[in-house]
Amino acid sequence: MAGYEERTRRLASWASPWLFRRGMVLATATPHKGDPVNFTKLLQLLDPDIHDAQIVQSVEHRENPLMWRRMKEEMIGFDEQKLFKPRIVESRWSSLTERPVEAELYNQLTDYVSKTYKAAEKLSAQERVNVEFAMTILQRRMASSLTALVISLKRRRELVLAGTVEGVPVSSLDEDAPEAQRWEAEKALLGVTPARTREARAGEARRLSELISLATEVQKEGPELKLRKLKQIMQEAGIRPDGKEKLLVFTEFKDTLDFLRAEFEKQGFRVTQIDGSMPQDNRIRAEWEFEHRAQVMVATEAAGEGINLQFCAYMVNYDLPWVPTRLEQRMGRIHRYGQKRVAHIYNLAIADTREGVVLTGLIDRLKNMEKDLGDQVFDVVSTLVADVDLKKLMAQVALAAPDAASGQKALSELIAATVKGGICIKGW
Repeated sequence: MAGYEERTRRLASWASPWLFRRGMVLATATPHKGDPVNFTKLLQLLDPDIHDAQIVQSVEHRENPLMWRRMKEEMIGFDEQKLFKPRIVESRWSSLTERPVEAELYNQLTDYVSKTYKAAEKLSAQERVNVEFAMTILQRRMASSLTALVISLKRRRELVLAGTVEGVPVSSLDEDAPEAQRWEAEKALLGVTPARTREARAGEARRLSELISLATEVQKEGPELKLRKLKQIMQEAGIRPDGKEKLLVFTEFKDTLDFLRAEFEKQGFRVTQIDGSMPQDNRIRAEWEFEHRAQVMVATEAAGEGINLQFCAYMVNYDLPWVPTRLEQRMGRIHRYGQKRVAHIYNLAIADTREGVVLTGLIDRLKNMEKDLGDQVFDVVSTLVADVDLKKLMAQVALAAPDAASGQKALSELIAATVKGGICIKGW
């Protein structure tokens, strides 16, 4: 599917002047993707003379002559009853203090990431960006699962020793690019290193081997923190291999998906999956299997839009996306028209990592906003943080020196952005 900006461009070229004169209605579930420039362009399809200042003013005063917005929580039927059941969003935070061996691995990886990025300061601007990207991948994989981290560390060691990195088009790394394409780009760029000599690469490879050994030892010492939380949630919800309750689990990475699927199957669950490497026919088949045969579906962002899973009432975000609008898109798979029960959604994260500080702070901030907005708070998250490039902010957090208060600084920026978005909550 074409990216948001490309879709807007195509629509603009298709909408001829005579259509503007006769009138036009655009209907979309996600009008604002966190990019005010593209949002302005979208509204200019309706009124070519509108500009940024008008949009900001209309949002601040809760009025916009071009946009009629109705949240699904507000929709009622002919019987005046709400069309959508409520949902309960709950965050289950783990702490590294609960498992010292995992804390040690996180600290060792963070030290390696910070030193590698520091060494890249002498490189050209583009090379520094590539190293930053490679280090961010490792940090995100650690936040996802130990399995994903080990696979990435082994891949990086192999590429560092080889001393060659394939060229990757910048467009392949865009968030709107096809998932499988982004995965291949990440694999290729994972080997970018500031090491320029064979001896330097060999030294970095030895450090990577130490991290791999440590991560493997942590894996042998029992289930990781988030997996423990996931099993606890399943027990509370009554999701058992011999039961009828279903569970949808989202993750950012295919490696984590494979790990979770194996864990579920080990426990005796019937499992299906959707990921970006699957053709459309297979995804449709997986959706049918989840409804009629499987108890658990594990999915990446490929299942974040366009599928109907309202026959399932439980969902877990095993890792949290760095693009907040994706949270709402994920929740919309089960919290949608036709859902006959209250939807229960759980977010998992390690709270005392630096990226965890930002994500937990953002989720807690939104939780407080529920007092004023109810379930709608996640529907408007893109508007609330539109002035912040959260992905860039999170990358800065991941790459900062281990002793820097980068998480708190980033959280402060996010809070300031939500206040600027026009929502004022007592106590903030």
